[in-house]
Amino acid sequence: MFSLSAQAPRKDSGADGLSSLVALKPGDKIPDAVWNQSLELNYFNGQKKMIKFADLKGKLILLDFWSTGCPSCIEGIPKMEMIQQRFLNNIQVIMVNSKRNKDTAKRIKTRFEKFKADFNFTPSLPTVLDDTVFTALFAHNTLPALAVVDANGAFVAMTSSHSLTDKNIQALLDGNAVLKNEGVYKNLTRSAAEPLLDTVGMYYISAFGGYRNHYLPVYPNLNHKNGTTFLQMGNQSLQFMLFQAYGQALKGFRQNDLVIDARLGRQFKEKLLNVNSTQNKYWYQFYTDDSVSRPKFADIFCREFQNYFKIAVARKSDSIELYKIRFSDKIKNILTSGKASIARFQGIGEEAFYQNIPIGLFLQNLFYAFDLPTELKEKENFNIDITIPAGFVRWTEQEKLSFLNERGIVFSAVKEYRTYPLVYPIY
Repeated sequence: MFSLSAQAPRKDSGADGLSSLVALKPGDKIPDAVWNQSLELNYFNGQKKMIKFADLKGKLILLDFWSTGCPSCIEGIPKMEMIQQRFLNNIQVIMVNSKRNKDTAKRIKTRFEKFKADFNFTPSLPTVLDDTVFTALFAHNTLPALAVVDANGAFVAMTSSHSLTDKNIQALLDGNAVLKNEGVYKNLTRSAAEPLLDTVGMYYISAFGGYRNHYLPVYPNLNHKNGTTFLQMGNQSLQFMLFQAYGQALKGFRQNDLVIDARLGRQFKEKLLNVNSTQNKYWYQFYTDDSVSRPKFADIFCREFQNYFKIAVARKSDSIELYKIRFSDKIKNILTSGKASIARFQGIGEEAFYQNIPIGLFLQNLFYAFDLPTELKEKENFNIDITIPAGFVRWTEQEKLSFLNERGIVFSAVKEYRTYPLVYPIY
C-alpha cells in the first residue's frame, strides 16, 4: 500500500469545461463535462489512442489508480488484465496515473522494461497519464485504489481488486452489487490509528471490536508514555489474531500444521483462510495507566482472545493423522509457462486462480479444504499454473484428492507421532 498526501479536489482540471470539479459520493452521476472530454489512452507498447470518455457509456468502468513507486499496483496489473479478458465486452479497465505522482515517461518506460524482463509480459491495458480529472472526481489517499463506475454512469465506490470477484462483478453488471467505499483512509500508517475507545479518564481498557471502515490495518506496537501502556491492532484477520494470541504455542508452525478440533467444524477453518473478508477482521485496543511489559501483555491478550472468541490453542504430542504431499510425473503438466504472477483467491467456494505461483504457497492456501493437516515432504521450490474450480471445497475428500492427483500433487494419509498445535473451543 502506497500512501499519498491527502489533497482537496483541483479547482482547475486543465481541460475545457472541467473547472470546479468536486469529489463524487457513491451514487453520484459522472458529470456530463467528464463524459464529453477527449481521453488519450497510452499503451505500454508505445501506442496511443484518442477516445471520448462517453464511448465507454453502458459498460462497467474500472479506473485503476497506480504509480511506478507502488509495487502492489504493478503486481496487480496482470490480475486486472485477467478480469478484463473474462468480462471482455461488458467492462473496461483503464489504468490511471495521476499528475500528483510526478511520474515521467522515462520512469514508466524503465519500470515496464524491467517488468518485461522479469515476466516476458507487457501489459495490454491502456493507461491515462498526468491525470487530474479522475483524481479529483474519485477521492483517495493511498495506492492502489480502484474506482468503479456502473453501466448507468454512476459512481459506485472506491475499492480494491480483492472485491472484484466474478460474483461481485456480475452483480455490478446486473445492478445488484453493494461495495464498501474505502477511498480515503483516516490513518496513512500501519503503526497507528485513532483509538477505538477514548482513553481520557480511563485507567484500564481491553476491548475487541469489528472491522472499522476507512482504516488501514494496524500492526501491534506496545507504547509506553508517562507511565501508561497503549496498544492497538486493527482490521486484522482472525488468523492474524490467533497467531498473536498464541505466539509461543504456535512458534515454528504454519496454518496448514493446525489440527482443528472437530467441534469447531469446517466453517472455522474457512474463516482462518478467508483473510480478505471484512467479516473476519477485528480491532483490539489495550490501555492501562500502569507500565506493562511485553510478556505480561502477551498473557493479557491471550486471555482476552480466549474470552472473546472462545478458542484456545495447546501444543500436543501424540499420534495423529495427516497428509504427506509428494509429486508425481504429472506435475510437469502444471509447471508454470512463465507468465506474470497472479494469485486470485475469490473466497470460500469460488474459483481460485494461480499463475506462476510457488507450489508451497499454493498448498499452504489450500489447507482449508481438507480434513487433515498437511506436510510437504519434498522441498522443491517451483512455480505452477493451476485453477481450483468453484465449489471445490464442497466436493468429497476423495474427489478433491483425485483432482490434485491428476495434476501430479499426491496426498498420502499417514499416522505419525509428533508435536502439533491443537485449536479447540472453550465452553
